[in-house]
Order: sequence, then C-alpha cells, then structure tokens
Amino acid sequence: MAAKSTQDQEDGVCQPLLGDSAGRRGTYLVLVVYCGLGAILMADYVWGLAALVSRYHTAMGLWGNMQKPSLDWLRYTYYASMGLAACGYFPALAHMLVVAPSLPKNVVDRICTFFAIFFFTELFWLPMCVAYLGNPNPTLFTFIWLQLACSGLSAIAWAYSVLTIPSSSVEVSGRALQLAGFAGTVYFTFHCAVMDGILWPPMFHHA
Repeated sequence: MAAKSTQDQEDGVCQPLLGDSAGRRGTYLVLVVYCGLGAILMADYVWGLAALVSRYHTAMGLWGNMQKPSLDWLRYTYYASMGLAACGYFPALAHMLVVAPSLPKNVVDRICTFFAIFFFTELFWLPMCVAYLGNPNPTLFTFIWLQLACSGLSAIAWAYSVLTIPSSSVEVSGRALQLAGFAGTVYFTFHCAVMDGILWPPMFHHA
C-alpha cells in the first residue's frame, strides 16, 4: 500500500489531474481565439488599408513622420520587426495547440482570455487611424493611444500566462517547440507593446 501511495503521489506531481485538464475544449478554444479572432483582425486590417488606398491612393499615412527620408532606417526596422512578430506567431500557435489539451482548464482560459482581449482591442486601431487621417484631432489620438496601451498590456498578460504554464508541458511539446513557441510569444509581445504601443504613436501624431 505504501508503494502504491508513493507511486500515486509521483503521478500526481508529474501530470495534472485528468478531471482538471482542458482536453479537446482547450484545443478548440485556442483555435477560436488564435485563428478565429486572428482572421477577423486580418480582415479588419484589409478593410482599413483598402479604405486608405481608396481615399488617398496610398496607405503610407499610417507611418506618419516615419515617411521622412531621414527616418527610412526606422521604418525599415519596423518592417523587419513586423515580419519577426508575424513569424513568431506560428510557433506560438503550434506550441499552444500541442499543450492545451493537457493544461488545466483555468490556465487555458486565462491565456485565451488575455489574447482575446488583445484581438478585440486591436479591432479598433485601424478604423480609428482611418478616421484620424481624415480629421486629425487630439481626442481621437488619445483614444488611439489608449487602445494601443490596452492591447499592449493584454499582450504582456498573455505572454506571462504562456511563459508560466506548468513545466509538465515540456514533456508534451518537446523542448524545441517549447523554446520556439516561447520565443515567438515574447517577440510578438515586444512588437505589440513596445513598437506599436510606445514607438509608433508619437510618429503618427498629426500625421
């Protein structure tokens, strides 16, 4: 009996209780948030860019002062950062799809809630930018800045939740995928919180 009790304790340490694991629900929730809301946000971006091109024959107004030749280096750095963030999104998604079923429900819920908040708040960014370029005013710019702050903070909360998932997930995803997923999560968050939330707003102001 003592040996069995010890084994049960070891099993309890190594893996979450089956009743607490997210299972397929976790996978579906990740797909809905990461892919479903992500696709809606991409459609929002397409609409916004199309609206700008239709009105001004270009979407370069989004870059504000970064359009200046003297700041080309900064805009190109921004392009590179956008590319890295986009590339990092896919290993972050792959990692979550693998580990979500074995994670506790509350962990998956927390991760997906913060990321859903990020996507929801981001939906307002481009429509507000389109409106601001048509009629620059301090009130609308303040709302844009607040939206970016909310998106950045929710991205940070999302990343923290991902980076602090139970260590047992390493056994499920493998070390390589975990590191790639964490790296992608960190850089995606850096771009959204720092590049978008801090660097971009003053460049766009009174564009």
